[in-house]
Amino acid sequence: PTSHAHHFMSCAMENKVWSNASLLEAVSAVNLETFQGFCKSIFAQCFVEGHMSGNMTKEEALAIADMTEKHLREGAKATTLPASLQERNRHVELPAGCHYRFEQTNKVHNSVCVEIYYQIGVEDTRANMLLEIFCQIISEPFFNTLRTQRQLGYIVGSSARRSCGCQGLRLTIQSEKPVDYVEKCAEHFMQSCDGILADLSEEDFTEQVRGLTVRRLEKPKRLRSEFDRHLYEIIDGHYNFDRDNVEVACLRTLEKQDVIDFYRQYFAPSSSVRRKFAVHILPENGLTETDGPADDLTDGPSLPPPEGVSDVKDFKANRGLYREVKPFITIPPATD
Repeated sequence: PTSHAHHFMSCAMENKVWSNASLLEAVSAVNLETFQGFCKSIFAQCFVEGHMSGNMTKEEALAIADMTEKHLREGAKATTLPASLQERNRHVELPAGCHYRFEQTNKVHNSVCVEIYYQIGVEDTRANMLLEIFCQIISEPFFNTLRTQRQLGYIVGSSARRSCGCQGLRLTIQSEKPVDYVEKCAEHFMQSCDGILADLSEEDFTEQVRGLTVRRLEKPKRLRSEFDRHLYEIIDGHYNFDRDNVEVACLRTLEKQDVIDFYRQYFAPSSSVRRKFAVHILPENGLTETDGPADDLTDGPSLPPPEGVSDVKDFKANRGLYREVKPFITIPPATD
């Protein structure tokens, strides 16, 4: 259920994503003839970006790039992909104050999963660090409250969600409890974050910053880890190859009040501009437990009912898209 929730969240939030059902349907139309035709035309137009790291010189890396380009041009007769077709995947922009809910059934498992996404907007250095330090501060109390105290399930987590240059806070809970109760518990916790941040001493906040700093500046233990980090910068179009040092420098300027203001604007249930999208994965045969326990959730936030999303394609067609992220460094245009 958790992987299903991640998948359907991507389907709803990204403009160029195909659902597993759509891919399965398309496979039925593939035969040897269509596959051979695709192989012949796959490199007809190309836009190539590459990254090489390891035991090689700059000259050797450039030689490999030139050899690859020569093979594509002379062997595959490839031409340059027009700039108008080089657009990267982009993220749906949710309106301020929204609360959407998208439900899907799971035919295999008997548990539910709730994934909640609180959207912030396009990534930038300061917002990145505010989100990461907030996620670090709430990580332990979120797990302790929903997993240990409320015993909602074994899979309980909070993290930053980033895709297509856009970001936000993601809460994921897989449970045997009813989805409405699970989501209510999550919102009850989000309301309590104001107190969690207020009770955080300046010494504790400094320690949180120090811990995140150490984690971000830790040297990669494997070449593959460093390679992947740089490759993602290219794929996403950010090209911030010194991201850790740049963002940690910003992190060290943040104060506790900055995080409180950030929380109250984007995540607090009382915020009038909060943007929320929830995915509910439901078992096809229903749950054994039909009611949540009677407890202290009566003091939780009073929220308007969510707006249901029945068709993701129609939902995205009526929403704007965030702009592409501006590259951190200047990239020269491709040449023929």
